[in-house]
Amino acid sequence: MPEKLKDRRLLNNQPIRKFDYIPPTYCCNSDLNAALIKRIMKNYLIIKGILVAFIFFSFIVSVQILFAQDSTDIPILPNLSDLEGTWLEENDSSSKWVFHNNSANYYYDNELIYSFTYRVSDTSPQCGEEVQTGDKIEFLELTDTSDGEQKCYYINGLNGDTLSLSPFGQSFLLVLIKQ
Repeated sequence: MPEKLKDRRLLNNQPIRKFDYIPPTYCCNSDLNAALIKRIMKNYLIIKGILVAFIFFSFIVSVQILFAQDSTDIPILPNLSDLEGTWLEENDSSSKWVFHNNSANYYYDNELIYSFTYRVSDTSPQCGEEVQTGDKIEFLELTDTSDGEQKCYYINGLNGDTLSLSPFGQSFLLVLIKQ
């Protein structure tokens, strides 16, 4: 739309319609176009550089992940002798577990409550239930020596002085601290 017509519409409070045709000779300044194109190209090159850098770093990270040492070689229980010893429940120091020579005894206020045999495994089934198995999944199975009843726990982890267990079918953690 010619500038004169545009100005006249503005003076008469007539809206400029969205689809009015404005010939390029009336709306565009060639110096303005050149500056605009230069700015667009600069932004394009910046975005292109960021995209190339992102793709490059993504490639580097994926190669590192692909060739990284497989952490599944490290078992949850690096040494079963780490389980042996006296453990107190984190939230109740009156509850004590003693693991020794494949036997586990549970004491409360220093009175023997249960006596178990135990085994650690990574196979299914556990306590008569089919369970998910994998490289980093291990279980503690306790068998009561008096009646043969079994109790099973997921071993969440064991580091030198802390043992974390999750009883099957229950949604709490049993955290034991080594004495």
